[in-house]
Amino acid sequence: MKITSLKKKLLLILLPFFTLSFLALSGIGYYLSEQALSHSVNETAEAISSDYAQRVGGYIYSAKTQLQSFASIRRIYNPADEKSLLEAMNDCQNHLDFLENITYVYLSGSGLRPDGSRVALGDRDYFKKAVQTQKPAVSDIIVSRTTGKAGVNVAVPVFFEGKLTGVLTGAVSMEKLLEVIKDAKFQNTGYAMVLDSSGSIIIHPRNPELIGKLSFGDKTINPELNLKATQLDERLVNLFKDAAASGKPLHGKYSFEDDAKIGTITPIDLIGGQRWFMMVTAPEAEAEQQVNSLARALLIASLICFILAIIFVPIVSGHIAAPIAALRDECLVLAGGDLRAKTSDITSHDEVGQLQTGFANMRSSLSAMVIKMAGASNQVTDNSISLSDAAEQIGNTAGQVAAAIGQIAEGATHQAQQITQVKEKMISNSDQINAGLAEAGVTLESASRTSTVAAEGVRSLNGAIEQLGTVRNTVHFATESIQNLGRRSEEIGSIVGIITGIAGQTNLLALNAAIEAARAGEQGRGFAVVAEEVRKLAEESAQAAQQIGNLIRDIQAETSVTVRTMESNLEQVDLQVNNIEVSGQAMNEVIGEIAQSEKSVGKLKNRLQVLADDIAVIQEALVDVASIVEETAASSQEVAAAAEEQSASTEEMAALSKLVAGIADELQALVSQFQV
Repeated sequence: MKITSLKKKLLLILLPFFTLSFLALSGIGYYLSEQALSHSVNETAEAISSDYAQRVGGYIYSAKTQLQSFASIRRIYNPADEKSLLEAMNDCQNHLDFLENITYVYLSGSGLRPDGSRVALGDRDYFKKAVQTQKPAVSDIIVSRTTGKAGVNVAVPVFFEGKLTGVLTGAVSMEKLLEVIKDAKFQNTGYAMVLDSSGSIIIHPRNPELIGKLSFGDKTINPELNLKATQLDERLVNLFKDAAASGKPLHGKYSFEDDAKIGTITPIDLIGGQRWFMMVTAPEAEAEQQVNSLARALLIASLICFILAIIFVPIVSGHIAAPIAALRDECLVLAGGDLRAKTSDITSHDEVGQLQTGFANMRSSLSAMVIKMAGASNQVTDNSISLSDAAEQIGNTAGQVAAAIGQIAEGATHQAQQITQVKEKMISNSDQINAGLAEAGVTLESASRTSTVAAEGVRSLNGAIEQLGTVRNTVHFATESIQNLGRRSEEIGSIVGIITGIAGQTNLLALNAAIEAARAGEQGRGFAVVAEEVRKLAEESAQAAQQIGNLIRDIQAETSVTVRTMESNLEQVDLQVNNIEVSGQAMNEVIGEIAQSEKSVGKLKNRLQVLADDIAVIQEALVDVASIVEETAASSQEVAAAAEEQSASTEEMAALSKLVAGIADELQALVSQFQV
């Protein structure tokens, strides 16, 4: 079915668009809100689970700390006798905050209680672990032999002077741990429970009958519980196993007793490597209550928006289509030839109003154009008649113009010949000037190269002078250094003389010592040996000093010869510097003369260049004049031919003017069909 109404088209476009938009926005809003709320619920559960996990772990840690404080009492770690140990334990028993009782266990496994009774604890795992590791340990869930209550024992080693002397244990009741978590609340009816390392429930505030009988680590349910199901939801078992393997808080969904639930399991790391788990759970319906409320609100909002769209879209479509339909009617009137101005009902300033204004302007423009065409057609008729008369007069005048133009063409041809002769003379003069200009250029280039070479020679002489100056300074410095070396050699000679004198005196002293040692007989034999060694050293020192003196005299002789040679070289360097400076002055004078010649040749070249440029300008002017004259002659001939053609054209113009008059009559008839 073909739709011809703009209003219906707008309805078919806008209604599905708004409907799909509302549905998409509602779906996206529901999805994002559901994700955000689920994330918020999981974070809340994880926060509650972590908080109470820390509380339980902190309670056990506080019990361990209290036991360690008791173990640091001297009467416990180093009792004088068993009586003093019992007195200390009774004092501690009266100040228990986190423990039910305490027991001191000897390394033999025999336990001593504050009341003096004894108990065999050597077979308990927590005692063995505390002894082996010499670190605090926590037991599994056990039932107290004295109170019959379930709990855990915390054991801390007791040391005296770095040696293990016993183990102090204390019982933590599950009832007190229950008091820690019983106030935990998640959603409306949610609660918290504690699991041991195997997944068995050890603390449950709502169903104490499940304690020790239901394990989330095993899918099979204990038949004694009489539950509806015989197996746990596999999702719950996997959630516990994943949390135990990762050691991190995990959350998930599961079913228990046909009730959909959500839960978060958080590890509780206890002392001695023991690990429990805190689980916070609540019905899934309570967690999704806000999501369901949001879904209902979004659905109601979408329905309201859809109803409003059904109401307002037709109104808006009619408001948009009405002025367009009015414009359509005006177009049909305009197509019929009615160009008279009409009053419009459209008052908007949007695109439709702008279209109406443009349409009105177009109608006014067409009306004015038709009026002008009517006037113009009348003028064309009148002008065509006048044009026919003027064409006959132009034909007569064209013959006279052709004759005059012929005479002008002959004179222009004669002028062109004379200009050609002048141009040939100017070309000959230009060749002579260009030859002189080339010779001047060669001379200028030669002078420039000579000046450059001379300048380079001057720079080379200056460089040689600077290098010879450096050589002179170096030779002067070397001469002074060698003279200083000579003076140092004389000082060393003096020192060597002193050493020689000391060696001689030492030799005499050694001889005197040897004589005195010989007089002393057997008692002076050792001193005689030392004196002999000193004498040998003195002789060796005298010989070495003599060799050093000989070497110093040789150095002084060579130094004197070197100094004289360096002074002679210094005089030769000064003489070469003077000669090079004289050569440099002569080269500077040569450069000045060459520069003067270069300036003179440059001026001559510039004057010849100016003359050559002027001749070139004259040649170009002659070429232009010759071209103009030739063009004038050719144009004159063309004008003459054109005058003849014009004469023929005037006849054709007269015929065309009659044809234009007929066309103007037809145009007048067409314009009369419009109403303006």
